[in-house]
Amino acid sequence: MSTHYKTPTLNQITTELETLLRKRTGGSINFRGIHYQILYATYCILSQLHKSSNTKSITMEGIEDIDINSSQKIFNENEYTQIKSSINKMDAGDFWKLGVLQNFLETYKASPNNHFKLVYNMEIAKGNLSSLINEKVVSKFWIEKLTAHEPNIDYDDFFNKVSFDRRTGSDLHKDIISLLFKEWNVNKGTELQFLRSIFYNVLIWSKDRATISFSDINALFQNIRDSYSKAPINKAIENNWITKVSYERNENINSEDFYDGKAARPVHITLGLPARRKVWEKAIIENIIKSDVTIVKSSSGQGKSTLAWQTGYNLKEQNNYSIYQLHNCGDSNQANSVIEFLESRLLIGEIPLVIIDGLSSLVEAWTEVVEKTNDLTIKYLITTRQEDWFRFGADISRVNLMTVDISLSMSEAKDIFEQFKRNKKIHSDIIEWQPFWEQVADRNLLIEYTYLLTRGEMIQERLSAQLKYLHNDNTKSSGAKIEILRMVSLADCLNIKLKSKNLIDYIKKEIGFDQDRGGILNELEKEYFLSFEGRHIEGLHPVRSTHLKDLLHTNLPIEESLINLYKIIENEYKQDFFINMPLIQTTESKSPFYNSLAEILSEGPLSDMVTALDGIMHGEPQRYWNENKSQFNEAYKIGGIELFSITSTPFTELDTLDEMATILGDKGSNFKYLSDLKKKLSTYRFDDSDVILFANALCKGLKARTSKITSLEGLEFLTKWFDSLKLPLNLPSIKAEIQIDELMQMDFNEAKEFVLFFQITNPSGYKDFTSQYKDLIISYLKVHTDSLTIKEINDQIHIEYLLFDNEANKVNDLSVARIETVYAFLPFYKEYCTEALMLPLPSEELIAVTKQDSIKKLSPQIVGNSFQIHLNQIWISAIRKQYQETSAYHWQNNIIEIRKTALEWSRSLTKFIDSLLEANINKKKQALSFIEKTRIQLNNLLTLSKKYPTYEKNYAETNNEIPEEKDINSWIASLTNINSQILNIFIPEKEHDRNLALINLKSFIFALEKMQNSFMEIEKKTVAYFDSETLCKEENKSYERLYTTVLYYLSQIPLEDKKAVSVGRKAVEDWWSVARNSKLNDLNDFLKIIQDTSDYQFIYPDSVEETHTITYCTFGIIDFDFSNSENVENLVMTIFMLGDLQCDFISIISVRNGIAISGLRFKRDFFTSIGSLMTGDENTDLEGLTPLPIKIDEKAISMLPGVSISEDLSQNVEIENKIQILIDLWKLCEFRKNLDKNSVIEMDWLKRLNFESNIEKKLNFLEDITEDLKDFVNTGLQNDFIYTKEEIVFQIF
Repeated sequence: MSTHYKTPTLNQITTELETLLRKRTGGSINFRGIHYQILYATYCILSQLHKSSNTKSITMEGIEDIDINSSQKIFNENEYTQIKSSINKMDAGDFWKLGVLQNFLETYKASPNNHFKLVYNMEIAKGNLSSLINEKVVSKFWIEKLTAHEPNIDYDDFFNKVSFDRRTGSDLHKDIISLLFKEWNVNKGTELQFLRSIFYNVLIWSKDRATISFSDINALFQNIRDSYSKAPINKAIENNWITKVSYERNENINSEDFYDGKAARPVHITLGLPARRKVWEKAIIENIIKSDVTIVKSSSGQGKSTLAWQTGYNLKEQNNYSIYQLHNCGDSNQANSVIEFLESRLLIGEIPLVIIDGLSSLVEAWTEVVEKTNDLTIKYLITTRQEDWFRFGADISRVNLMTVDISLSMSEAKDIFEQFKRNKKIHSDIIEWQPFWEQVADRNLLIEYTYLLTRGEMIQERLSAQLKYLHNDNTKSSGAKIEILRMVSLADCLNIKLKSKNLIDYIKKEIGFDQDRGGILNELEKEYFLSFEGRHIEGLHPVRSTHLKDLLHTNLPIEESLINLYKIIENEYKQDFFINMPLIQTTESKSPFYNSLAEILSEGPLSDMVTALDGIMHGEPQRYWNENKSQFNEAYKIGGIELFSITSTPFTELDTLDEMATILGDKGSNFKYLSDLKKKLSTYRFDDSDVILFANALCKGLKARTSKITSLEGLEFLTKWFDSLKLPLNLPSIKAEIQIDELMQMDFNEAKEFVLFFQITNPSGYKDFTSQYKDLIISYLKVHTDSLTIKEINDQIHIEYLLFDNEANKVNDLSVARIETVYAFLPFYKEYCTEALMLPLPSEELIAVTKQDSIKKLSPQIVGNSFQIHLNQIWISAIRKQYQETSAYHWQNNIIEIRKTALEWSRSLTKFIDSLLEANINKKKQALSFIEKTRIQLNNLLTLSKKYPTYEKNYAETNNEIPEEKDINSWIASLTNINSQILNIFIPEKEHDRNLALINLKSFIFALEKMQNSFMEIEKKTVAYFDSETLCKEENKSYERLYTTVLYYLSQIPLEDKKAVSVGRKAVEDWWSVARNSKLNDLNDFLKIIQDTSDYQFIYPDSVEETHTITYCTFGIIDFDFSNSENVENLVMTIFMLGDLQCDFISIISVRNGIAISGLRFKRDFFTSIGSLMTGDENTDLEGLTPLPIKIDEKAISMLPGVSISEDLSQNVEIENKIQILIDLWKLCEFRKNLDKNSVIEMDWLKRLNFESNIEKKLNFLEDITEDLKDFVNTGLQNDFIYTKEEIVFQIF
């Protein structure tokens, strides 16, 4: 602590005065003038009332109601002084308006022997006033003014008794400090305390128009000197209700107490133990300056006390505040004693800051103290938990109260980590702070964060104290709060949100409320971070929830709470309950708990039983992984964990690893290694699992079931569960037989459940059933799978269905789902086949890929046992979770390392190619060495990379990969490929190897931008820990250089025939400046030739679009009518030479007045074939080369400068409606062609689809329709009329 003496500055004194005046006047007046007047009054008192002065007294008046142009009056025996302050220059006219001379004149009339003085600080304008002040010249101006005011006065005598004294604030400040030392014997370092006291009293004396003498000032100063020895007379001091806070350094204090989570004390601040939280410190200090009371609010353990003591220390050191702590103020008597003491502090010149560290019943009369000292310069800093503020807080309208709700920020999290690290308080397992920050970032919890860093007992102690406080309350409200905390903390540990109504009803029934429920919920929401917003109650950080759960079940079996919790959770959270419940139940109570749980479930829906069995099953792969951790980890180390997890599931025997090892021979060593690891795995059995324990209990419960089964949902998997566990399933109300009409009337999903139950329990009976009703079942399946055809062809089933472009991204799922459904009803065929029927929209090439994806041919073995697949998914998902990153920080760090290493790899490759072009052997050796090094580093990073973390406790059975991660993984996959294939560009065994490597290089580079954008999107979801923007710039530069260098190299091979270049980089740059636009230039050259020799006018593109395998070219044509087939034919014959372009697809857009109207897309092969026809090749085949219409959107015109899309939305809607009518007409025709007219089920379905009516309605809404199109549609609506797909497509075209 610094002891260097500093004299108070004028700014300090001005701040003190302003604070004082705001409190005395409410802040409604101008303070600048009053500062000056108080300073002068203080100067007068100190200079004229000291012991050696002849002046006996001074009379004060007039300071309370003054403004910028008003004054204070001081009577010093026979001298009358007025004080004027202004920031503006003053002239004679302004001075007269102030009435100073008029006031002097009135006093002169009554006492002609008095003298008069004007003290001022403003500048005086030249003229009558400056002449009067400086030269004593009484001009005609003053005579006329005074004569008009008072004609019978001796003006010469009057003006001889008037004097003027200009004194600046700085002059007064300097003189006041000097007088304190010289005339009043004030010690250096204490002057500010004396000044505060005299300022305070000047205000009171002025208000009371008091006459002050030497004895008054002497007594005041003596009181200041004696104040501390007299203070113990006050009861508040005698009883330690309020004490002065000591920040004295005490080396004997054990710092371990602070790091173990004991409440922070002032000495901890002095010792510099807490990590500084400067943002909050600044916010609190700003509020203290602006307000009377500052409330620092948060839940327990958020650092309120530390901030309060740190703020007190800061204000003591920087602003000379006196810091006090209020310990007791429980009633009015105590409050009055505290107020009396605080007033005494003001009289001796202190500025008290009173800290109340935590509201409770001990200080519940604090509001009385604050209200009664409202007009004094006393500040209050109060820390409180949210719960205590509801109980002991107050809405004090007369008091300026401000609140600071504190929480932990990211920068603070880093500072705290560094602080703890310096003091060696970080747990030995912890290296970085970021992963732990992520775990608390959503709620910014300090105590949880500290616990995660130190693994200490702080949070346990804090929560224990809070619960003890609730227990001691001994009311229904405290009981309700405790039970709410018990249920919500337990639910949070199970990853469950509770429905607010369910929880409140449970509390009301089991415990009851004796206060407003809303108040209870508000207290819990703020203090314990429960969120009662919307339908659900959630919150409680997992760390806090775990501790609360343990504390609240110290004397209560957790299994009892689990049963109560299960009764109030919603269906959507039941899976989470059963997945996570085994992790927290006790071993000794497991069996009776499962019996109680089974008793409830056995009377409920079948689906809940399946959910329970599935959920409990999730713990089994974790147990198995723990037993075989070394084998799984070895598989991870060689990059084979995904394949190893899939092939090692205990429910499906796969020989994939052995088969691949055999096929690949020497190149299949990794597969052989994984196969050997698999053989070392232990054999999994259900015997000792929780699953069999619960299933046995459920089996007993089902035998005693009394309630009726109202739904068959879950029947299939329940049957298969019991079959797998070799337990009898006793469901007497369900018989393995049914009539076809009953099946048809069932809900389809329940019908599917039943037939699978039927197959398992009565296989021969089900086979007879399907043989008898096969045609009906097929019609039934067509309707419910939305399939055009389901045909039996020998020992195969063939399924066809309609597919549209908006479903293209899920075509695989649509095909497989149909196969799985048909297989469930008809499991007797050797192969199940699907194919989608599509219109060629938006383009033939796009639907070709989609159509191919729709084609499936699956055997029953591949379709698989849905139950086994289900178990496998549970198993694989649990194993995968062991190999995902633990935090977003670690994931980002790994991806950044991959990207940086890939960057070095890219640079070394570029350097290597440069060396080949330059024939530089030394450079080549260095580059090769570095390539090999970076390739190995990169391979290791890629092999050991992990998935982005999922923070939920549930185990989804599907891949939880976030969308952005897919783009990043796709780029990494391309990087992996090119890393292993890059040498094939230079020394391929076959030319195909070089082409494949080039494709993968393009794929890697063209996917770069998407990867970069996706990475930045993921950064936004958490925190951008690294400078990825700079990295992106480096990547863009380096990879473009690599790509262009590779292309140049390929254009030059064999190098043996070429002369070595001097500088590889320059040679590449020179070549690329021409080559980069070669395809575009070739296209534009062709268009210019055609335009010069024909009547066509073109819009030239400014770029071409390239992927790693396909190139697209687009150009515009002015005012071209694609609906005229003759025009199109003539155009095609004219531009057939486009077939020579290095372009896979060519799009032609018709443009009118800068607006894209329509367009066609051609395959390049189309123009090549047209050229062959024109040269007389009669064997040319145009099948599959038909040009297709283009949907005009931003992407379609992106390469055409100056072309835009029509803003006439009605026109676009009209076109869309026409296309939709034709699509619906195609649907109708396909249904008419393929449905069985003899099937009542299928004909009824066609009728319900109501195609005809819907098409007619849409047709009537069209405003612009040709008669040809109208006739075409109406003809198609005639009974049993069928158009071909080609006819429909022609109309769309």
